[in-house]
Amino acid sequence: MSGNHSIHISSADVATGSTEYLNTDCEAGMATFQANPATHYRFVNWSDGNTDNPRSLTLTSDTALVATFEPDTFIVAIVANVDSMGNVAGSGVYYHGDTVRASAFANGRNHFSHWNDNSTINPTVLIVNGDTSITAFFSVPPVDTVTIHDTTYTDVFVHDTTYIEVHDTILVTDTLWITQYDTIYIHDTVFVGIDEVESFNAKIYQRDGMIVVESAGTLPVRVFDAVGREAHSSVSRQAAASSPNLGEQLVSIPVPTSGVYLVKIGDYPARRIMVVK
Repeated sequence: MSGNHSIHISSADVATGSTEYLNTDCEAGMATFQANPATHYRFVNWSDGNTDNPRSLTLTSDTALVATFEPDTFIVAIVANVDSMGNVAGSGVYYHGDTVRASAFANGRNHFSHWNDNSTINPTVLIVNGDTSITAFFSVPPVDTVTIHDTTYTDVFVHDTTYIEVHDTILVTDTLWITQYDTIYIHDTVFVGIDEVESFNAKIYQRDGMIVVESAGTLPVRVFDAVGREAHSSVSRQAAASSPNLGEQLVSIPVPTSGVYLVKIGDYPARRIMVVK
């Protein structure tokens, strides 16, 4: 073309795309040509940096141009159904055919439930063939609640299997809330959260880090911690007959730590007391 000038166009990789001449005007020394991407590829540029496609060029010298192609890119969006419940990873821009690892990480006590396609595999693998959005669903573990009367509660976090064995019944007036991570087995009836009502003339108070029961007579006295475990074996006036406080009808009961305890005298409703050591 144009006297002694010639042009040659080609593809950097024929698997990704090809080139073709659309028109040539030898008298004017002009050629028009284009790059044709293969499926799932796109044209990037010619070897001289020009990005026109198709392209017209007036020759002033011998010219050779190479077309470069690259795979199509797509957006992958990985989101959480509630941002505060968990985090996700894997979002980004990917080439066609790329493999994406989508991961979901629950916050706090929440746990991963499923993806929007109902798959429960986490992390999951995606093959990119177009713009994609996937949602991770998180949920809160259920909390069993037994409502009796008023609203007081005790939070018990159980990180392993725990057995609570109480072989008597503690009378109920309030509410027990148990936040459960694993399993709690209750072998008998356990009621926690006791209304502080004087059932008879006995007095219960704390002194020097101990629970003091006054005027219980010969009735047995039992102490339980806040989740119903017996913190002290049955104590009766007969068992305390050698106590120097016998004349005052006092029973002093040691407890292992500071905290809330339930004191049951005979068959009367249990009473709650806070002990500070």
